Amino acid sequence: MQDRFTNRLTMFQTALGVLNSSLHKPIWENQPPAIFTTKVQQAQAAYDELVAFTTAFSVEITGSAADKKREELELEDAAHSLGNMLACWFRDQGDETNAAKVDRPISNWRRLRGNDLIAQATIVRDLGNTVATGPDAVTAADYDITPATVQTLTDEIADYDNLITAPQEAIAERKSKSLQMRDRFNAVEATFDAIDTMIVRFDSTVAGRDLIAAYKAGRIVRDLGHGPGTGGGNGGGNGGGNGGGTVPTAQEIDLLTQNGPNVEVGYASGGGVGATTITLLWQIDGIDPGFDHSTAATLPLQTVGPFMTGQTVRFKTSAENAAGATESMVKEIMLM
Repeated sequence: MQDRFTNRLTMFQTALGVLNSSLHKPIWENQPPAIFTTKVQQAQAAYDELVAFTTAFSVEITGSAADKKREELELEDAAHSLGNMLACWFRDQGDETNAAKVDRPISNWRRLRGNDLIAQATIVRDLGNTVATGPDAVTAADYDITPATVQTLTDEIADYDNLITAPQEAIAERKSKSLQMRDRFNAVEATFDAIDTMIVRFDSTVAGRDLIAAYKAGRIVRDLGHGPGTGGGNGGGNGGGNGGGTVPTAQEIDLLTQNGPNVEVGYASGGGVGATTITLLWQIDGIDPGFDHSTAATLPLQTVGPFMTGQTVRFKTSAENAAGATESMVKEIMLM
């Protein structure tokens, strides 16, 4: 999913997190105007549906490199093993032509990839099946050329073929879904427009004004594709924030908890002293070279995602002010 969609999805999540927090929810839930509660429920339902859609859209299209390599080796080994025995069998029968079709050193099998590997393994499988089920099957069994050994190779061919073709199917599916993406996001945005208009009805109390301020901050679409900036601000640029200030204390992460495809980040109390900005950063293991995603930290608890099952995600915070920045310890969680 492109960054602009990821950023908007996180914005929807942040805004709903503000509305549904234990601090702010009593201000609006089932309070006049009653339609406001209905609008928030509609926005939550629309967001949940969008998360399900984008999670499906984010199916990995490149396949797992580790899985592919494992299946590739298993297929090469199975084809080499049966091919060697078939070569011996054919030569004992005086059939040098067929022996040459299956007699490959393991180094030759290791150089084959993709459809070429499948094609050569299929030749071995087909010749093995002919021998194992033919009139000389009993004799061939002495060479361990049997329906069972042929089936082993057949299974390995199927496993490898599925692994290299599934990504192409996923690419086609993603192309179809990508055409729907903008309309779906705009439909969710429309549910928030009504909330944007009506939330000002709660500005008659201090708590209500705090709700409005937090909600408006949550409705800002932030660029999650990059970490915090390094300089360029006023009063110091790249000069390191001189002027005698003190860098803030670290805002540590206390607990990471999986909630469906999302991760709930719980923050330790007492951190980030002196910070003007606290940023949450994360990195998906095996995909991101660094902590390439970020959003404003919402204490004491916020939800980030969605992520995919099996992904390991690392989190840290950066507490910043004019004097500098202090990063927290890294915590990680694997999505089950």
